[in-house]
Amino acid sequence: MKKRIARLFLLIFLMQMTQLGEFARLPLLVQHYVQHKHLHPETTIYSFFKMHYLDKTVIDADYDQDMQLPFKTVHLHCFGLQMSMPQSILTLSSVFYPLIKEKLTSHRFTLPHSLLSSIFKPPRAVS
Repeated sequence: MKKRIARLFLLIFLMQMTQLGEFARLPLLVQHYVQHKHLHPETTIYSFFKMHYLDKTVIDADYDQDMQLPFKTVHLHCFGLQMSMPQSILTLSSVFYPLIKEKLTSHRFTLPHSLLSSIFKPPRAVS
């Protein structure tokens, strides 16, 4: 039961936050192609896709139907989350900077020279 609910939530998320929802419009694409084929029997699949996706968009009688085709328009339904520090906290911390700097300089941490010199060398086999 939990897996089904998780899959349902994942499907809802993908349909809303990505272009995966455009695949739900595929029946409109087929229906629109059948209409074009009925009006103009010489229409091929290539000419249909070229007319609707590659050529310049023409405002004609079926413009509203053309705009409902999948991947014809881009719908961005994303949201962003940005967190920032309030300005008052930043100015407060700058007041204590000399005290912090003094404490940091009093505790120096150094690595042995032999370790630093071997960082950028390839490992050697021990025999």
